[in-house]
Amino acid sequence: MIIEAINRQLVNYPYHIGQIVFIDKLHTDRAWLSVSITRG
Repeated sequence: MIIEAINRQLVNYPYHIGQIVFIDKLHTDRAWLSVSITRG
């Protein structure tokens, strides 16, 4: 039961990270090219 609760929480984190990135993309002044680390 505890393991299932931990798994649910770990699955929930990426969803919220995506929400934060989306909101930041809406509010930023500069153009977003990528969410990942740029090459070079």
